[in-house]
Amino acid sequence: MKEKGLVKGFIFEIRRPDGQIGWLLENARAVRDRKGRILYFEGHVQDITQLKETERALAESQARLESLIDAASDLIYFKDNDRRYVIINRSFEKTLGLKKEAILGRRDEEILPADLAAQCRQSDE
Repeated sequence: MKEKGLVKGFIFEIRRPDGQIGWLLENARAVRDRKGRILYFEGHVQDITQLKETERALAESQARLESLIDAASDLIYFKDNDRRYVIINRSFEKTLGLKKEAILGRRDEEILPADLAAQCRQSDE
């Protein structure tokens, strides 16, 4: 705060009087006099505990879903609206002979032979 004169998007954990953990988001700036001396700080602090708990629950739910998908012997995949792979399971990865990182975010034509990519494109439409 003393160096840059502001704090933006600073997230930190607190322990409440009841022992529970909470999360706060702070945005603040230093108000200085004409000589550059700090007079005071102004800003706001927002309790984002509920948001953090929701993010944690979502991450746990996603991990459970990915675990179920990975356990399936069928080929499972999901694509976004741009036909890019966003979720694949281990069976899909093994069948293609590519690592998950080489598949996710890519389209069929980027990872498959041209004839197979064309067949996949037709089945997507």
